[in-house]
Amino acid sequence: MKTLAILCFFWIQMTCCMGAEILDCKQDTIQPTYKEGIPSIMKYFSQRISPILSKCVDLEKESPPTSLHMDIVIDSNGKVLNVIFVRDNVSPKCKVEIKKEVLTMDSWTPAMLNGKSLKGTYHFRMSCILWSI
Repeated sequence: MKTLAILCFFWIQMTCCMGAEILDCKQDTIQPTYKEGIPSIMKYFSQRISPILSKCVDLEKESPPTSLHMDIVIDSNGKVLNVIFVRDNVSPKCKVEIKKEVLTMDSWTPAMLNGKSLKGTYHFRMSCILWSI
């Protein structure tokens, strides 16, 4: 069995929302953040999500996805409410496993607007280059 190594690049965008109203995040708004910011979420995804993707590829005999685009909805208490897959390039079984894992993420700081916590969406974008070894 050939071993695969994946080099990933993370593009992370964030927006805030309060109910259904999308807010233009300006200086008085703080985005939802995970622990110490982007390095923490990159570490989490490389340690927890990459193995799920690898397992899905092995079980389903498919090529690994070259990108993963998700919207992670964080409530005003910092709890993950939902995970939405923006692009449909991951198998349904793999989506279930990834969503289950992401829903257990803790240590989020909710979005803030004028000092008030609010529901926010963290746009997670990961692109990968596949290397065969």
